[in-house]
Amino acid sequence: MIGLAHLVVMFGFLVVGIALLLVVLWPTARSGPRLLRNWGVAQATQEQGRLARLYLLERRVLYVVFLVLAVPLDLLTSLYSGRAYFSYVGWLLFALLAAEAIAVLRPVRGQVRVATLARRRVGDVLPRWMMAAHLVMVVAAAAVMTVVGVEGNLPDAWVAVAEVVASAAAVYAAAWCAVARPARSDAELDRALRLRSARVPIGLGTMFAATVLGAALSILGDWQHSADLGVIALFVQGIGLVLWGVMVSVSAFWMGFRGQVPAGNG
Repeated sequence: MIGLAHLVVMFGFLVVGIALLLVVLWPTARSGPRLLRNWGVAQATQEQGRLARLYLLERRVLYVVFLVLAVPLDLLTSLYSGRAYFSYVGWLLFALLAAEAIAVLRPVRGQVRVATLARRRVGDVLPRWMMAAHLVMVVAAAAVMTVVGVEGNLPDAWVAVAEVVASAAAVYAAAWCAVARPARSDAELDRALRLRSARVPIGLGTMFAATVLGAALSILGDWQHSADLGVIALFVQGIGLVLWGVMVSVSAFWMGFRGQVPAGNG
């Protein structure tokens, strides 16, 4: 039985954690221009930097909300099932993906929008190799976790499968919204933020699927007492990390997920 004192201490840690997250993630005046520079805008104007900072602020507040929610979710699943079907890293990635998807789905207010004759497609912001790599990882994760659910008769494995499928839906919903929403009056700013809005979710979604796939392989390895499956699980998660890095650049996490802007994307 958890006493009142324990609840007060836990609440205190939660408040401190939220405060620290906000301090670390809160974008500064230089965050906007830095984000734009990383996404192809070499010399951002003051107004472009301001709008990019607001773009970051909206997402990072959502990061904090979903990261805080991820903690009790991880604890509840661990207590209910006796083990986590993917590590806290998985919850972290899922929280960030959910925040990005919700942010891009929300309409942007207070900015001038313009019509454009050029029809944009998801392929304009997501190269085919990115979509192929992501979908392969999603299908593999769902398939192996399905085997875990069938062989072990574990209902929680089906929850993990549903989460992988939901994450894939969120990735492409975010990409579709990134290309479907009306263009900003500033074409350079519009292009940079549109690319980032599509690339960050697919990078997070790929790493999340790799985390689930690695967890499923690890579970099968435990059941079969196979060290090889454990090694493969680590290798898969390493591949996911590399793909994430290539798609959105992990080194620029605090700057808004730097990415490479291909010259052909308009």
